[in-house]
Amino acid sequence: MEMADYLQIDYGQIGFKGLKPDSGVYYYKNWHRINCELVFDELSYGFVYDQAYNKRPIEAQLSAPNADRGHAVLVRGCYISNSVVYDRLMDPWYDYRVVQMKSDGTFSISMDGKTYTQKTYIEFK
Repeated sequence: MEMADYLQIDYGQIGFKGLKPDSGVYYYKNWHRINCELVFDELSYGFVYDQAYNKRPIEAQLSAPNADRGHAVLVRGCYISNSVVYDRLMDPWYDYRVVQMKSDGTFSISMDGKTYTQKTYIEFK
């Protein structure tokens, strides 16, 4: 929500509905002069922890097979409980979420009967 406030946009537009992930990077860099880059990789516990510790959100890009659009959430932290890694998310459509990070570093969320999985993210510098 702080990112949306900073960008002076509706919370529901954080994922820039209808735009490709690299369009979000263009929007951040050229309209708001925020240094960032699109990374085509999964997240890791260490990276999420370090970014949260340094107060840098991560915009995770999610997609689902046969979905007409993607989804984006802000990853705002992580923690370990009983040897399981969890990510803390701010989802513009569902408020706050906690999801389990898979062994490959990805996480998934269910929406509209589909499973959206994180494969890319925007890293803010």
